[in-house]
Amino acid sequence: MSNPQLDKATGTLTAQWYNAVVLACKADRNQFQLAQGNMSIGTLSEDLWNILNVVPPKSASSYFDPAQYNLFSQDYSGVMSQLIPQGDTALQSAMGDAYSEWIAFGATNKDTSPEAFKTWATLNHPSQAAQWYGLYLSVSLSPVMQAQQALYDVSQDPNKNIFAYNKTIANLKSQLAANQPSAEATIDSSSSSSDITDTWAGGGGSFFYGMFSIDGNGSYSSTASKMVESKMTVKASFEKVVTFQGGPLAEPSKDQTLKNYTPWFNSSALNIAYQTKDNTVWKYGQPSWETTFGPNGNMQRMASALIVVDGVTISVTSEASFSTADQTKIQQQVSGGFFPFFQASESSTYTNSVSFDSSGKATMTSKSMLGNPVIIGVLVDPIASVIG
Repeated sequence: MSNPQLDKATGTLTAQWYNAVVLACKADRNQFQLAQGNMSIGTLSEDLWNILNVVPPKSASSYFDPAQYNLFSQDYSGVMSQLIPQGDTALQSAMGDAYSEWIAFGATNKDTSPEAFKTWATLNHPSQAAQWYGLYLSVSLSPVMQAQQALYDVSQDPNKNIFAYNKTIANLKSQLAANQPSAEATIDSSSSSSDITDTWAGGGGSFFYGMFSIDGNGSYSSTASKMVESKMTVKASFEKVVTFQGGPLAEPSKDQTLKNYTPWFNSSALNIAYQTKDNTVWKYGQPSWETTFGPNGNMQRMASALIVVDGVTISVTSEASFSTADQTKIQQQVSGGFFPFFQASESSTYTNSVSFDSSGKATMTSKSMLGNPVIIGVLVDPIASVIG
């Protein structure tokens, strides 16, 4: 059951950690969103794309679970299906009832290319074929039609329905292998600032439950509660900090990995949708401009980069005094991971330990050697800045 006092304390601690990470990683408060929990980079490029594909909620900090979030690729696909290609109205007006004939033919033959249209029109409406073909060619070259065709191509390619981004895990590993800055983040729960109202999200955000990962079911253990209510200090060092930028795949790539994926994103088409609210561009129905870009729209922002750290050492000290029985519980809990990374010892990449002084005060330490990078946050951009 939720405890308001503890909820407030954990929220404060999370906000303090946010401020410490922003300072340490030289991140922009107008963009940075703290990623809570255990976020390794994964082993495949698709693991990174799944994170970049999440539309970040309006929150300074958040648990990232692509399975539960609003996905950029899905929203984008929905918008493209609702747009009227430039020139399509003129084409329909010129063709009249023949337009429906063409749509049915294209659906059956799964070929709506200009060449296919020219052949169909020449065979079925020879006297008007030349005029219609000129109009159709204009429509096919419009950004919206090209965007719709790209999405169709994605649905038909061998990597069906995989929405690739323009950077791969090999690119990230290459960045990590190069010389990168180190950083240190520290907080004192009794004095560090917890003010995050000046961030892009205006404050707010989710926060961790409990001090330990095994308390992550929404309740607090007695030992975790005691820690959170006492003075705590957190010292973290990162041997490497990398800003890994990535965007939706918009054009064919010669990259060894990306060449196998079909481009799917057209910023010009999305800009047309953004700039025009009326039904000269948007079909009647849903999604609409309002449900997409409005105050409560699902595409107000997108993730533009991941902040990745490697070679992590975390030390958390609590001023609370623990009994022998509590010390035994803490030793068991620490192995499963603890705030702020919650990485378990069993992962083989982290070594977690705890020591107690003569008064029963606990110092928990977690270490990870270089070569085990984790995502500590994302950079968030408003959609207007991406497609402008």
